Amino acid sequence: MSESPLLADSASGVRPAGAFLTLGAVFVLLALWLGRLVFADSHDIRQRTEHDPAPEFAIVDRNERPLADFVQRLDLVCSPNALWQAHTPESLTERMCKILGPGWDREELLARLMPDAEDGIVRCGARFDARQASALQAWIETGVVGDKDVPAHVDGMAVVSRGDGTWDLWWRPATVLCQQSRAAHFKKDDKNPLRWSRRIADGVARAIRGAQAAGDSSSEVDLERQRDETWRLLMPTTYVVAIRDFDPAVAPGLFQLLNDEGVMHVQMHIARDRDRVYPMGTQRLLGSWGYIDRDSALSLALHEVGLERSELSIDGKPAISADQVDDLLERTREQLAVLHPVSGLELAAAKELERSDWSSLERVGASYTFERHSPVRRKEPRVVPRTYYIDSNEASETPRVVTTLDAYLQQRVGEELDRLMERNKPALAMAIVIDLATGDVLAVDSREAYHVGAFTPLKHQFTPGSTFKVIAMAIALDDGKVTPDEMFDVGHGEYHLPGRTIHEADHPEKMGWVSASEILAHSINAGMVQIGPRVEAGLFRSYLEHLGYAALPHASLGPESAGYLRELPWKANWTHASVSFGHEVLVTMWQHAAGLATVLRGGSYLPLRLIDAVEQNGVRYLLPHAEPLPVFRPETSATIRAMMGLGAREGTGEPVCGPDLARGVEIGTKTGTAEKVASEICTHVDLAHQERHWREHSTCSKECRRALKDAKQDHAHCYTSSMCAFGRLPGTDRDVMVLVVAEEPRVGKYGARVAGPTAIAILDEALGITRLGLKSVEEVLPGFAPSEIVAKPVSERPWAEEVH
Repeated sequence: MSESPLLADSASGVRPAGAFLTLGAVFVLLALWLGRLVFADSHDIRQRTEHDPAPEFAIVDRNERPLADFVQRLDLVCSPNALWQAHTPESLTERMCKILGPGWDREELLARLMPDAEDGIVRCGARFDARQASALQAWIETGVVGDKDVPAHVDGMAVVSRGDGTWDLWWRPATVLCQQSRAAHFKKDDKNPLRWSRRIADGVARAIRGAQAAGDSSSEVDLERQRDETWRLLMPTTYVVAIRDFDPAVAPGLFQLLNDEGVMHVQMHIARDRDRVYPMGTQRLLGSWGYIDRDSALSLALHEVGLERSELSIDGKPAISADQVDDLLERTREQLAVLHPVSGLELAAAKELERSDWSSLERVGASYTFERHSPVRRKEPRVVPRTYYIDSNEASETPRVVTTLDAYLQQRVGEELDRLMERNKPALAMAIVIDLATGDVLAVDSREAYHVGAFTPLKHQFTPGSTFKVIAMAIALDDGKVTPDEMFDVGHGEYHLPGRTIHEADHPEKMGWVSASEILAHSINAGMVQIGPRVEAGLFRSYLEHLGYAALPHASLGPESAGYLRELPWKANWTHASVSFGHEVLVTMWQHAAGLATVLRGGSYLPLRLIDAVEQNGVRYLLPHAEPLPVFRPETSATIRAMMGLGAREGTGEPVCGPDLARGVEIGTKTGTAEKVASEICTHVDLAHQERHWREHSTCSKECRRALKDAKQDHAHCYTSSMCAFGRLPGTDRDVMVLVVAEEPRVGKYGARVAGPTAIAILDEALGITRLGLKSVEEVLPGFAPSEIVAKPVSERPWAEEVH
């Protein structure tokens, strides 16, 4: 498609973002200016109240450190369609640039205020036939609509061939709407841009519509409707944030300019909005805000008016009035236009506050009332309308959702996962830290080598491998099918079941006859396949169900997976034996952490918690804890802790536990190294495949999945490496569990070597042995011991936090 010479030599510029400023005092001062909007001249006094958005909520950690909050900002928003029918681009943008200050030029501002234009040219995207194109060209040559109009060429507008027998209309608004162009088409120097924009609309409409166009004899309503339709073709955009988050210091000047120029509110105005900020950094766990679909918007609108979907119609007929329908539609549109929490802690906090228990919370936005005095008719010299401040109301205090997280520990977990990703090159890595006594999640995070939409600790399913032996052993102990000292013949690296041979992940240090405690400590598959099947399959599966396996956790953080647990009956030498050492079962990290924590806390199941309280106006409302569900006997828990302690001292966890054992920390570990079977799709292959679809905006077909299964992958790297560790400092009650999972590391494979260093580093941080990876207790002179309180984690010593 060739471009007309009339439309050449356009300039384009960069679009810098507005400066970030959060000084509340500036916004208070600006309250005196917020009523400067243009009202109809037929009213001499009009009062208006401006409302800020109601406060949503802030999110803080367990020590009141801010994790997420809103800060106010000012935006310049406009309707290009309405603005440029009534104002001259050159003069308005020139004055605006002087107010906005250095760094702004007219071309750049025009680009923002005319988003339909590319390089200054609006390509209407029409397909006119030969008659319409010819009529348009004829009008462009004269610009005449009425008999008394002055004929002159419409500079900056051209009919352009699309090359397929149809034509489009291209135009340069800055040229067509300038004062010189306007003056050329009127006998007197007409200073009213609206007369010229109406003539443009009438001329284009008559050329396009021919005899069907509304003319001089038509009603004013028909003419205005036709002009609106034509301008939607010429300038389609009716809303744009032209300048986002601009410096509040220039707001008074902009308000004054809009007032002096007679810019109406619908054409352009300064809007107060807000940004969600994350002082400790953005994290997948915190989630995000976004726009919702129509169905979700309707649900929120129904909730606002107290209606259910079932109440909308009865027997296919409307059951609510037309006014109620209009109200619902308007509320639905409002919900579609604003951002909502859509994932992570943002979503969980929003769902918590939706409960009727919190209906008494105050959530009222600030308001400002102004009175505007305008002359009934404006004459030269122009009398400028005046705006007077009347009143204002402060916003209610923002509710704070208090989480169970420790912000510094959360940060540290992320850093350790980054190191793991760099060191071992897995497809993804996840970690979670739990206070065993309460089920509080102190930190949880993940890292992925590929784009993953959901929060992987809740969505990604994996084969747990040997960390699941903790669960299987606890079930057998609790059912009285084994004792810690019972001896088993585990062979010498292989164990034969009828029709099946059980292999070990590595050549075991313990062979021949070993105790049940040594089987768990040294992670011997051959021992577990003898112990697990002793428990009746139905009872075994019932234990797992009570621990939350194969069920959605309903954590309210976004998409979740339920995992997989084969239905009964189980074959003793196959499914039952496999589950006993963590195969033929799929779990999410969230599920598995809850199950492991149950075993280690004394045998009572507690759902994992992320939200602890809600605060407002200095009052903290604690959320009730779930009632503990007894699953195992306390003696079973104590035995498992002793077995895992043996694992830390001399079993698979020994390579990474030496320093903590030397400090006298009560520590226990269970490592996991789960090799994927040949029929499983390796995670690197699967996530790369999903990422490709995400980048291409495509979906996976049956043929696509079949090709994925056929894809070859070096199964030498298809391992899930993991480590569970618990720890308690001597003389303290703080009992913490850490679970780290790395999917398919390309460097290393064994749980102790891949996940182990990360798990122990995180555990040390959680116990307060280190702070940000450094020892928190300095060496002292002989005979001078540090106070026990120094050994406590910084989260329990807020006065010790560094001020940055």
